[in-house]
Amino acid sequence: MKVKNALSDDKIAAGEHKRAHTSREEAASQKCAADSALAMLEAFEIGELEDLPVDSLIQILTAANAEKALLDATPVLLTIPKEQRGEFDAVALGELKQVLGEEIAVLGRSLAEADRVLKDIWAEALGCEALREVEEERQAAAEQSLLDAQNAVQARAAEEDAARETVKDRETAHSNLLVHQVLAQEKTTTAAAALAAVEALCNPAPPAEEAQDVDMT
Repeated sequence: MKVKNALSDDKIAAGEHKRAHTSREEAASQKCAADSALAMLEAFEIGELEDLPVDSLIQILTAANAEKALLDATPVLLTIPKEQRGEFDAVALGELKQVLGEEIAVLGRSLAEADRVLKDIWAEALGCEALREVEEERQAAAEQSLLDAQNAVQARAAEEDAARETVKDRETAHSNLLVHQVLAQEKTTTAAAALAAVEALCNPAPPAEEAQDVDMT
């Protein structure tokens, strides 16, 4: 049960880490785009860059919540060369840079928070993984202990069976020995009786009358 819970926690932590990593990558991508947009505007402002990806800049400025009037003026503004810009154009460029600067600051804080969350979740994921490994090792050790106990019981049962067989063999051998002894005794008794019979036949007793005559003489 503990291993199952640890696996579930590990899976949840992995999912949270994946989501946090995705959020961090999105924040990093947005900040990188805003940084690039600001760098292009600064280059355009000093006349080092003329062709700008207007549509991309509009998307970034829209995401940064730039005012509608400023967004409407941006496509035309970004086509005016440095030497042809008026005071209004310079102010508008300054506002665009300010909007992007503020957006970059917000995205920087979001990225820092995303990094912190990602680190925390990564640490939690590592902890869940370590806990899962510990629980798996404990379960494996418990299963091995159970297996060892079962093997010990089986070995003990085998020893007891062998001991019973040894006792049975000894009892059988003892019984056979007694039978052999009885048979040997019977044979000895029979042989003695037969010998006595033979001796009686070979040495018969004298008749009774002859025995009386011998006594009178």
